[in-house]
Amino acid sequence: MRDWLCVAIAVFFIAADARAESVSVDLKNLERDLREVLDPLTDQRLIPGYFLTLHRSGEVLLEISEGFADDESKLMPSEHTLYAVASMTKPLTALASVKLFSEGRLSPDDPVSKFLPQFSSPLVALGGSYDSQLEPVRSPMLISHLLTHTSGLTYSSDITGVGDIARAYKDLKILTLDSNVQTDLGTLEAHVNQLAELPLISHPGDEFNYSVSYDLLSAIIEKVVEEPFDKYMVREIFEPLGMTNSYFLIPDEKLETLSTLYAPLIRTFQIPGTPRMYQKSNLLPKEMRNFGTKLAFASGGTSLVTTAEDYQKFLRFLMGPGNELDISLDYLDLVLQDQTADRYGHSMMTKSLGRQTDQMSMSFGLGIRYEEQPDGKLAYDYHFWNGAFNTAFWFDIETGVSGVFMTQLFPTRYTVTDKLDSVVDQYIGE
Repeated sequence: MRDWLCVAIAVFFIAADARAESVSVDLKNLERDLREVLDPLTDQRLIPGYFLTLHRSGEVLLEISEGFADDESKLMPSEHTLYAVASMTKPLTALASVKLFSEGRLSPDDPVSKFLPQFSSPLVALGGSYDSQLEPVRSPMLISHLLTHTSGLTYSSDITGVGDIARAYKDLKILTLDSNVQTDLGTLEAHVNQLAELPLISHPGDEFNYSVSYDLLSAIIEKVVEEPFDKYMVREIFEPLGMTNSYFLIPDEKLETLSTLYAPLIRTFQIPGTPRMYQKSNLLPKEMRNFGTKLAFASGGTSLVTTAEDYQKFLRFLMGPGNELDISLDYLDLVLQDQTADRYGHSMMTKSLGRQTDQMSMSFGLGIRYEEQPDGKLAYDYHFWNGAFNTAFWFDIETGVSGVFMTQLFPTRYTVTDKLDSVVDQYIGE
């Protein structure tokens, strides 16, 4: 299946311009059908508002929005509105890693302990349970394990963590979702040192568990480049890609474009009309409306604030054929090619992330969705990833279409990628 995907990528590089000229899209009806998916979320006041941008072959195809990005200030959602994208930081961290691979400064086969000696001999509590007999690790944790969430690490129990170990992450406040803003441990290095004292929940390479792997990866990047992660990302990734509105700490002059983070509101009494079913999130201190206004440390798992326009620049780079980052195609393909299906199958994420992740696998940094064919075989559908604050993106190598969906609601309630991709496929077939 990897060979098939490589062919598809090559065909896309060659045919993208021809496709853009030959495919005529009924934009009016496409927008109507996309709104049928999205507008009920605002009409029923489940979210404050949204912004969706579709590109084809690197050019804007359609942009639609509804509601507000901030209810109080009536900030309209647009391609320039700043959103905290949480785990959509991870694919950019993967790209930074691949750039270092291409430069010979890092390798997917490097053991983590080469850069972080405190991870040289971790113990394993299978299933994350302290009732399990602690075992010495069978094989070293590798950079490739971090990139595919097969490292044996987990998340805090208030995210997607597993068992007693996840509760220990929460109790010790190790790399929780708000750590980049408020933390008792201080620096990223302090979090990593505390993390190293806890057992893994599986042996490295044994299984997928969504985790703080990318935060650990960003600590390794800091060791390799000998500077803070955020400074490296701005200079080596954001600026070359033209991502001029992507931040870990937002400058004062951009704060007026920052959206507000909301949370679901459960009403226990009837209100006439259509009551608002969201409220300002309490994840952050009361004086903060979103991430990006204060920074304890930057990390590769969660801490980016960016715009839909900027994120589309990243997706355009991945889909080619430009190479502003001077990464050889052999290494860049690691971000596109399936790195896990051969070993773990296409249901590897379900234990950690639920049944909705069936028929999915991973590259270095991206999820890959497959769809079942009439003969029962699985075929490539699209690349994607989501963020904990209800942001999402996807792109289809075969059609040249990429989409970025932005809203701000935690925890995530409304996953729309599959529905949006299905609508687009009706208008822009393979």
